[in-house]
Amino acid sequence: MALSTLEEPASGPGSAGALFSTPGLLFVAVVAGACAWQGYDLPILFASTILVLILLVRFWSRAALMKISYRRQLESYRAFPGDTVKCDCTIDNRKPLPLVWVDILDRIPDAIMPEADDLPDGFAKTDDGLSLSTALLWYQKASWVQKLRCRRRGYFPLGRTLLTSGDLFGLLPRSRQEPTDQILIVYPRIFDLGQLGLPTRAPLGELRLGNPLYTDPLLFRGLRDYAPEIPLRHIHWKATARTGILQAKTFDPSSTLKAVIVLDASSYSDVDEQNTDARFEQAISAAASVAAYLIRSGITVGFAANAMLAGGGSSIAIAPKAGLDHLSVMLESMAKITRASLSFGPFLKEAESLFAAGTSIVVVTGGLEPSARVRLARLRRRGHPISLLLVGDSAPDEPSLPCQRITAPLAGWSQ
Repeated sequence: MALSTLEEPASGPGSAGALFSTPGLLFVAVVAGACAWQGYDLPILFASTILVLILLVRFWSRAALMKISYRRQLESYRAFPGDTVKCDCTIDNRKPLPLVWVDILDRIPDAIMPEADDLPDGFAKTDDGLSLSTALLWYQKASWVQKLRCRRRGYFPLGRTLLTSGDLFGLLPRSRQEPTDQILIVYPRIFDLGQLGLPTRAPLGELRLGNPLYTDPLLFRGLRDYAPEIPLRHIHWKATARTGILQAKTFDPSSTLKAVIVLDASSYSDVDEQNTDARFEQAISAAASVAAYLIRSGITVGFAANAMLAGGGSSIAIAPKAGLDHLSVMLESMAKITRASLSFGPFLKEAESLFAAGTSIVVVTGGLEPSARVRLARLRRRGHPISLLLVGDSAPDEPSLPCQRITAPLAGWSQ
C-alpha cells in the first residue's frame, strides 16, 4: 500500500504551542546568543538547555512518522450478513529511531465493526472507529487480527487510517492518514423461496420455467404442411416447389429460458424510515433469492433496478446470463443499492432492451405507480410472462397482473 505524504502537526491539547514553533526557536537562540555575548553563565546554560530540547523535540516529531508503514489485509472482500471477515493489520517501524508512542485510529463503518469481545488487546471503540495506543522499538513490527462482523447488506469502503506520533515527551505530535482502496461488499441475504412465504408449487406465479413457449430458429426439427398460424418466414420454399404443397419448417423449443428480475426501489420511499428500511431490505433479499433460485434452475437471468448505487451509478441494467459467476455479479450490484431512486414507469421503458422475446419478468415492488402498471400490461400483451412479488403490508394487490405476496416476518432482515 502506498503511503500518504500528508504529515501535519496534530491540533488540540497535545500541541506544544509557540515555544516549539520556528519563531520560538529563533527567540530562544537569540536569548542564548545574547547571554553568551554578555558572559552570563547560568542564563547561557538555561537557554542552551531549552534550545537543545526544542531541537530534539522538533527533530523527533518530524522523524517519528518517517518510514512507518501500516497495512490492512482482508481475508475476503465479499461476504454475506452474519459472516465474520478476518482483517490482518500490521504497523512497521523501518528506521533506527524508536517510537515511544503511536496512536492508531482505524476508521471502520459501524455495520462491520468488530464486537467488543473480539477486539484485540489495547483497542477501544470510538465514534470514529477503533483506536490503539502502542510503542515500537527500532525496526520493530506489530501485528494483530480484527474480526469484522457483517451485520447488514452494503458497500463499505474502509476509511483512511490515522497515525499520530511525535517526540519523546508528546509535546509536538504529528498525524498522517494512510490511504486505502479496500472495500468490503456484503451481499443481501438469500433464502429459499418457501422461507419467503411463497407457495412451494409455482412459487413465481405465471412464470413457466419448465415449459418454454418459444422455439429456437437454430434448432431445425423438420417439415410440416403450412398452417395459417405459422409465420411466413418459416415457409420452406424449396420443399414447397418440390412437393407442390406449402411446407413450413418446425423447430425444437428454445433450450435457453430467460428471466429478468426488476426491483422497484421507488416504492420504498415512505416517510416511516425505520419500517420502510426493513421492507426495502426484505425486497432486495427477495430479489436476490429469486435470482439464486432461477440460476440454480438453469435459467438465464438478468437484473434491473431503478436505484442509485453506492460508489456511483444511477440505476442497474444487467443483461441475462447463466451461471454462478453471473449470480455473483448481480449480488454485488444489489449490495450497492441505496434508497435513492428514479421513477419506475420511465425506468421500465428504458430497460425494455433487456426483455428479449419470451423473457419472463419478475417485478419486486411495494406497489406499482400507474405508469408502471400500464407498461407492464403492455409487456404482458407482447407475450412476456410477468409475476409481481409484493413486499410490504401496504402493497396493494394488482388484479390485472398475477401477484405473489412476501409474508415472511421482518425480524432479522435489516440487522
